[in-house]
Amino acid sequence: MTNETTSNFERLVQSLDSSERQNLLRRLADASEAQAEAINDSVPDTNTEAKSLARSVKLADEPFIVRLWFAILGFFSSSSPDRAYARYLVNELGKRLSVFASAYLNSRKRCYTQRFYNELAKLKSSQDFFRPLLPAYEADKGGFYLILGSLLIKDICDAIGVASDPFSLPYDQDPKKDARAFFIREMETVIQSIPESERAKMYQSAQAIEWIKRFTALPIDRMLMRFSYGQGTEKICLVEALNTDLADLVNLFSGAKKIPALLLEALFLFCNKDEASDSKYDFEHECRQFVMSASEHLSGIGVLKKTVPLDEFMRFSLKDLEWLPAVNEGGEDWFLAFRNAWRTRFDERWRSWFALHRRAMLERNMCALLDVSEIPPLENRPWEGFWIPLAMRREFSLAFLKCFFSTVYPSRLMRPLKLLLIEGDFYRRENLAEYTDAFSTLDQHQLAIDQFDARLSPKGDIGEGFTLVQSEKMATIKGKARLESLIMTIDSEAENLVSRAALAFRSVDLVLEGVLEVVRGGPYETLVNLATVQGRLNVQFRKDLSHARRIVRDAAVLLAEAETLEKASL
Repeated sequence: MTNETTSNFERLVQSLDSSERQNLLRRLADASEAQAEAINDSVPDTNTEAKSLARSVKLADEPFIVRLWFAILGFFSSSSPDRAYARYLVNELGKRLSVFASAYLNSRKRCYTQRFYNELAKLKSSQDFFRPLLPAYEADKGGFYLILGSLLIKDICDAIGVASDPFSLPYDQDPKKDARAFFIREMETVIQSIPESERAKMYQSAQAIEWIKRFTALPIDRMLMRFSYGQGTEKICLVEALNTDLADLVNLFSGAKKIPALLLEALFLFCNKDEASDSKYDFEHECRQFVMSASEHLSGIGVLKKTVPLDEFMRFSLKDLEWLPAVNEGGEDWFLAFRNAWRTRFDERWRSWFALHRRAMLERNMCALLDVSEIPPLENRPWEGFWIPLAMRREFSLAFLKCFFSTVYPSRLMRPLKLLLIEGDFYRRENLAEYTDAFSTLDQHQLAIDQFDARLSPKGDIGEGFTLVQSEKMATIKGKARLESLIMTIDSEAENLVSRAALAFRSVDLVLEGVLEVVRGGPYETLVNLATVQGRLNVQFRKDLSHARRIVRDAAVLLAEAETLEKASL
């Protein structure tokens, strides 16, 4: 793959291959995995805390004396015994919370405290840390999973890359099979055969990144805004005011996932992939700082989950001890996104390879037409070597024309075309006028190209302009504008030369078609004296003219193909 077609992803993956980087990766993983693990350790499987605090049993399971007591309470309170029993359990939960979580909840006044506000503010800080990273992930999940896979299941991704690499075929040769379909089949085979253990790693990380995404979407700022100053100097909030938003938070924490350090590394690499080509950007240092900071935030979330019984707060606020959080998973679409991303990457590489292949085949056909081993480049290329990338858009076409008019035209075209002009008696005067203009263009085109090439030399007006800018030794806005103006002049001149040649080729082809195929009544007709031109050499003249037409037609086709490739490369 050439430097021009190397993508940011390729540079990132290449940067991951060094042993030093892999050692750093392992150290980062070992250092931060324990911190990231904290967010998963406190996930209750069966709400054991709720059972220990509330003893949520049914009234029917209590002794007879207890059931009798709540029947009497229900009678005098105009309520059912079950409701009276539920109120009792909620009150018991409140008493227990006043012992174990009084710093965060005032159960008597049914309000959250300043301490709980502070914990929410810490969560908001963690949200602000992760939130800027998620838009890139949302915009291109597949690209993220490519980078994650290159870290997490590197051997598998290497195998997919090898199976789907069109550059394993020489682009200067014709493939003997349907190469594109072959590579797609090979790629799909490797992807579909990913072992379950490796899929599990990716799925776990996909669940983790989806968990982070949902965490950043929580309305914590709205929860903070519901706090206000009470009678003292501390902020408080009635428990009922946070029911909806706190339920979302508890639901999220109940489905908390282990956050692998490699996931954090992948997230950093993906969000900073545009810096991959900047040699001044210290990827390793910045990545180390990011992973450590992210691990600290995740560790803080884990501490909050362990120290603050959020699910109990919800049961107390809702007065419903049977309330359970709803766990949302996510990440099930990782495989589809991963596979589609590999297909997109293959399509991009295939387009790059196919463009090189088309150019190589075109150059081979040009060389065959010109009977040369290679097409020499233009002698003068003054736009090279500057601090900004510059290129002449029609350079390939112009190099072909220069070689064409210095080899094929004088040896195989000029004589039969000139004889037709001198001795041919055209039925239509307009055909003669068009042919005369086209022949004059072709006959003078070698001189026109040489003059243009001379202008590109250091002594020419265009080349001298580049020399003056280069002599300034410093990159300036004025110099940049001057270079862009010069390259625009070159492009305009080259486009004019190529267009005039292409128009002349088409005109000569059409006129020769009318002359040789003798079709009456069309816009192009034959000669009055076609059978007598060159006398006894008339048969040879016709053969030479027919051969000239084939060359002109082939040159026009090759020039049109070159134009297509040059425009596609812009």
